[in-house]
Amino acid sequence: MGHAAHFLRRLDRVSDAHVELALALYRDDELLRDVLSRTSLPESAERVAISLADPVEGPFVVVTREGRFVTCLGEGMRANNLPIVTRERLDTASARVQRMRDELARIRALADSGADGQAALAFKRMQQQGPRFAREDAEILLRVQPLIERELYRRLCQIHGDIGKHAQIVATYRIDQPKRLSRAQKDHILALGDMAWAAANLIMMMGSPTMRRRFAKMEDAKPEDGNMAAALALLTAKLGTNMHVVRALWLLARSGKRALAQVKSMELRRVPLLRLYREMALAAIAAGSEKLRAEALKALSTGTPPEGNDHRSALERIAIGNAKLLELIVQDPAEFEEGYLEVSRAYAADPNRAEEPTEEQLRAVPDDVARIAWVTCSSSFHMIEELRNLQVLLYGLPMLVRLPAEQLFLPARWAQKHIPEPCVEHVLFWFRPYAEAYGLAPSRTAPRKASKVGRNDPCPCGSGLKHKRCCARGSGEPA
Repeated sequence: MGHAAHFLRRLDRVSDAHVELALALYRDDELLRDVLSRTSLPESAERVAISLADPVEGPFVVVTREGRFVTCLGEGMRANNLPIVTRERLDTASARVQRMRDELARIRALADSGADGQAALAFKRMQQQGPRFAREDAEILLRVQPLIERELYRRLCQIHGDIGKHAQIVATYRIDQPKRLSRAQKDHILALGDMAWAAANLIMMMGSPTMRRRFAKMEDAKPEDGNMAAALALLTAKLGTNMHVVRALWLLARSGKRALAQVKSMELRRVPLLRLYREMALAAIAAGSEKLRAEALKALSTGTPPEGNDHRSALERIAIGNAKLLELIVQDPAEFEEGYLEVSRAYAADPNRAEEPTEEQLRAVPDDVARIAWVTCSSSFHMIEELRNLQVLLYGLPMLVRLPAEQLFLPARWAQKHIPEPCVEHVLFWFRPYAEAYGLAPSRTAPRKASKVGRNDPCPCGSGLKHKRCCARGSGEPA
């Protein structure tokens, strides 16, 4: 008698309450594979008992490690010497497999509806419209994200590589004198800006459960690479604008314990301003996860601020001060959120901040725009004089990292009104401090010229002869 037939005949050992569960497992190869693949079995174990209720008293379904059904053991029949899969683990696997099936059905429905065609246009606009890329297009991409997640991830990695190469080239231009730039150089600078904004937009596609599972698989395959989500977030945040930093923090808030470990171990010596990013990253993780909150807050900088007048000491004082402030903000976000919204709403009403906006102008700003207007400000945390703007951002950080992805994009009608067309000056505004922070800008100091040796002076080579009778000969100088 085959295993399956024997198993079916032994179902009479199981109460009616558990027969349906046993048969559901028997009919569902995918579920059984998931259960067995996530169970650590000893090398010597040829069979495993899956508990339908109590892990000791049973009843059990007994299967081989290859997934063939052997028999049923009724309640009270012990599965001696067999590895046990608990009912809790079975239920977790059932929920996981059902989510996979629901996701697959959603992907098929999206493909059948032709939504992936709309996504192609939105994907193109995301790389061409810079900070003006609108919420409506972001929503299209987020809807079809499971269909195009490989392309999204591949493109984000490619863009970050291209940013590094282009930044090295642009840093050699006379970026301190834009009027002296050639047309080709200006086009190159605008292309760098497009890449930078595309990175900020793409990072918002990385926070879905499917992308988090993809990151986990990548990390399991190459643990030496660290946390991929944290690495991509850091690459994006390094560009330094409010938009890049907040979106990177938004991804970190969703990336779990491994991201926290990587943030805690960040290398800070080369670029002191990364210390500020580290404090914000810890606060973002604390705001996004109650489970990790205590550990993240504990890692915030503490101690007595240094008294030196050098740049590094000043930044360390700011970082320690920010750490204390962020702890208060995370623990009581509502008290600070109102202050952030007030400044952000005023900025939305008048981005140029030429004069105080009127009450009518403030009321005209929709709440969803007021929440993120300040995020679109081009202030860079690489500019120490802009750090007062950074403090405003800290007040709203817990709210910002908990927003749905699409809510961190402006609606199209407001993006066109609120954000100016990208231009060379706007790109250079954030690029100059970024290039300086990472040592990309070449030195503009002119090389010192050696003092000229007179014809009748002693030769500097130390021969004791006059220069005209020694090294000047054959050098092109008149002897």
